[in-house]
Amino acid sequence: MPDQDRYDRSNPAPEGPARRSFLQAAGLAGAGAVALGAGSGRWAPDPDSLQFTVAVMPDTQFLYFDRSLKPEPQVASFRYILDGANNFGDNSQNIVFMAHLGDITEDGLASEFAVAGKAFDFLDAHGVAYSVLAGNHDVNSSTDDQRGPTPYLDTMGPQRFANSPTFIGASPGGYNTAHIFAAAGMKWLLLAMDWRTSSIGFAWANKVIKEHPHLPVILTTHEIAGPTYSDDVYPYKYGDPSNNASLSSYGQQVWDGLINDNNQIFLTLNGHYWPPGRLTMKNAAGNDVYIHITNYQNRYYGGAAMIRLYHFDLARNTIDVETLAPWILDQPAEQRNELAAEQARITTPTDYFSVSINFAER
Repeated sequence: MPDQDRYDRSNPAPEGPARRSFLQAAGLAGAGAVALGAGSGRWAPDPDSLQFTVAVMPDTQFLYFDRSLKPEPQVASFRYILDGANNFGDNSQNIVFMAHLGDITEDGLASEFAVAGKAFDFLDAHGVAYSVLAGNHDVNSSTDDQRGPTPYLDTMGPQRFANSPTFIGASPGGYNTAHIFAAAGMKWLLLAMDWRTSSIGFAWANKVIKEHPHLPVILTTHEIAGPTYSDDVYPYKYGDPSNNASLSSYGQQVWDGLINDNNQIFLTLNGHYWPPGRLTMKNAAGNDVYIHITNYQNRYYGGAAMIRLYHFDLARNTIDVETLAPWILDQPAEQRNELAAEQARITTPTDYFSVSINFAER
């Protein structure tokens, strides 16, 4: 079993041309550490710009662990997301949506969700568009999306999105939700699927996609792929960084039951496993599906609510990806300890990269 307490000590990668192109388009070139304020104003991204960002937050469970309840890093990330949508200073990234990948809490306790729910209230108060889903730590991991009431459902269920303009519905039982957001002058569908989706949940998701036949689809769930190891040194010296993951047994079920025959799904995002990894698979139509693992719970401060930013640039047919920790970046550089300084921005090839996709053709 690999030592899962190891962390990346690699040198930061140089800024590549794809990364510079997005930053120049978004007005970010030369930006340094992010200064986070209290977060002000309503969430107001530009729905027509060809450059926009989807923020992804994986497993935050170690911030909500029984009596160790530390929402501050997550709230800092939420402020970053709000400011990144509202064009405040150097953090202008046109962030149009935030997707959490599950394992919000460690034990799924009502006491844990009470604190986590208040952190998410920040997003609601400012009108930020987001999705959540249940990971195995949020619910009884032996059950599927027909499990019935849980503290997760009480706190993060469909009722939370009643006033959200992007929420379009939930599956029977409430554990799977669908969201449509506007970006680049068009609409995009994001599905937030349970840790273990039942046949009822899969039928619901397939129906939602068929009801929106012209929308590109991002699929989020807690588990699809896990890392593939080809070296004894854990975690980053293994294989091709663009092909260092494989479907889990449950991920194969998701592929067979939802992804493969739905050509609109071009990107899947999951947490659960670490280290991060990615692979590309061909669907039944012969098109690429990008499958990405995002998880930092083994890092400094339980991952510090680190976020993965997917910078879409439809003018370049490219998605530029970066990974950072707003809570750490909010600290004066001279006050960060060694671990915090290393984790402020993660620049390994599995966390800082670009992928090409012809959106017009797809």
